[in-house]
Amino acid sequence: MSERKRQRLDEDARRLDLCAADLRELSAAIGTCAFRAPSDHVSVPLQRSCAASKTPRPAAGRPASRSLYSVVSSSAYAAKTNAQSRQETWAEALQRLAAELDAPRAQKEAAGRCERLRRRFEALSDAVRLCQDKLRRAGDELALQDRVESQLAHEEAAWEQQMQTREQRVAEREVELQALREERAADEAGSADAEQEQEHEQEDAGDDTEEEEEQAAEQELRVERAELREVLALRAEEKRDIQAAIESLQRKRVRRSAALAEQRKQKQ
Repeated sequence: MSERKRQRLDEDARRLDLCAADLRELSAAIGTCAFRAPSDHVSVPLQRSCAASKTPRPAAGRPASRSLYSVVSSSAYAAKTNAQSRQETWAEALQRLAAELDAPRAQKEAAGRCERLRRRFEALSDAVRLCQDKLRRAGDELALQDRVESQLAHEEAAWEQQMQTREQRVAEREVELQALREERAADEAGSADAEQEQEHEQEDAGDDTEEEEEQAAEQELRVERAELREVLALRAEEKRDIQAAIESLQRKRVRRSAALAEQRKQKQ
């Protein structure tokens, strides 16, 4: 991983931490807000009228009024009691505050504060999503780069192993060539001694025997030269194979670099 990408990742992580801290502060601020429960205002007269001071008499034909427990079912009363006793979350409190602010008696300052909190929460949520997207893209790029680098390292190791094998073969061929040269030098020295001996013998045996020996020596020299040419041809062929392998590996690296650059452009 390059230093520049590491710095970018650190910066994105720091910004994500700041956004998370802002969200926590916003949640704490919303949670500490004193939300007032909706209540029905009932106007109560200051003085009791004369008509109200008199106790009304129930009519003879009208039945007695029923109590609240007889009108409201026990399940509905339990659900209402549980809903009131349950501690509401900050999101529910924010929704209730927005519903209260829709009423005509809502204050402008409270409405502005609620709107600012809502905009801040949306902005922080967008910033968190943006940081998460950046981190995910950076992680994908790093994974791709690591995969390409590991593949290149594997290919380079295989190429080095192949080059070592070829160098070992070339060294073996050089040793064989050196041995052949030494044998040739020894044969030439022996042939020189043999020629001297043959000269002495030829003086006794005649010209025909000398020509036959010279032809045999020339034949041996031709055979040795043919063997040396074959060894040199093998070495030249191995050198050509090594050069071709090096050129092929260079072309592969160029193509892989181009493919990697194209993938990065497409992701950007």
